[in-house]
Amino acid sequence: MIDITRRDIINALRKINFLERNEALSKQFNKGIFEIAPQIDKKRVDEIISKLGYIPGRKGNYFWLKNQMIGNITIDVCFSVKSYALYYSWEIHNEGEFVDGGPIIQFLRVLSGNGDYVGRNALFRTDEELEEILAIMFKMFEDFKQALCEVKGIEINEN
Repeated sequence: MIDITRRDIINALRKINFLERNEALSKQFNKGIFEIAPQIDKKRVDEIISKLGYIPGRKGNYFWLKNQMIGNITIDVCFSVKSYALYYSWEIHNEGEFVDGGPIIQFLRVLSGNGDYVGRNALFRTDEELEEILAIMFKMFEDFKQALCEVKGIEINEN
């Protein structure tokens, strides 16, 4: 059994330079969009998730990656797409018990040392940009999983 703490999670996020990478993502994809966004094609988002190698889950306007586990640790990766902006969150559970997580801004505030830190969301105009943003987000997630395993001294098992 693997025990995980909030400190382990923060150390893993630091190890992958999560704050800097998230800021770079936001900067790269933050071209002002001043029009009302059309309805997001949820099936297309599911297709993008599948194309990027994950099993999509969806409830209403929320999408998530199914089956993200490391031993007894479950990591819920959830996001919504609203008005050309991507909002995402991670929640880490140990044996079904919540350890830490929520909207990514919570992690960014801890990592920045600024409780008032206000990050920017990545914005997209096309399905291609959305796919690129998700690919970067998912890479950060995979790096986080690997770093978490390194912090805990365990070997990662691919699902």
